[in-house]
Amino acid sequence: MVDAQILRYVNELPRGSHVALFYDILKDKETILSEIVRDGLEQREIVCCLCSDVVETRDFLRRNGVGVDRHESNGLLEIDKIDPRDAHPLGIEFSSTRDNALLLWLKAYHKEKGNKPFRMICDEPLDFIAPTRLIKMENVNQAYFGRKAFKKLPAKLVCTYFNEDLAKIGEGQILFDLVKAHSHALFPGIALNIKQTSKDRTDKPRARVTRARSDIRNESMFHGISP
Repeated sequence: MVDAQILRYVNELPRGSHVALFYDILKDKETILSEIVRDGLEQREIVCCLCSDVVETRDFLRRNGVGVDRHESNGLLEIDKIDPRDAHPLGIEFSSTRDNALLLWLKAYHKEKGNKPFRMICDEPLDFIAPTRLIKMENVNQAYFGRKAFKKLPAKLVCTYFNEDLAKIGEGQILFDLVKAHSHALFPGIALNIKQTSKDRTDKPRARVTRARSDIRNESMFHGISP
């Protein structure tokens, strides 16, 4: 069961956050994503979910109390399949061979939605993007979001990764690469903010919600998750 403090923490992250969700248990991922979606809809933000299985995504959102049908009808919620064979999710071009593909897609989506604030969930991007290309894409995204780009692109971007899949790629090195390529890294029971400003240096620990304050190679931060 996901700690309620983690769910609050996720929803308090500001626009412009670039979040990686690393999970071991599918139900934990579904609970966190459902809360992100539900909170966004309550804030009257547009919420977009790109995934590999639209039916499954709709089902777990419904199981977690999200009014999927109502919000798809009123245009606040959009769910679409992203597939290398379909280069136009939600009618917008996406090329899995370009380093800035996701960022270009986000900008185009923002414009199409009248420049309104939105939340974007990219569920299991490793299902449709090669690992090396994905790291490059995420670094491009983080370089943009890291410049306080939320002033131009008022979005919260969340990508999900299954730890067991990551452990099979390059002896797990991709996990550390992905942590570095995001502003926040979330695990069930722990939230890590790897980007620290001078104002953050007086962080106070909170139960099961901490900020990474040492080198990201310190495996103790990952509560037993070994790369």
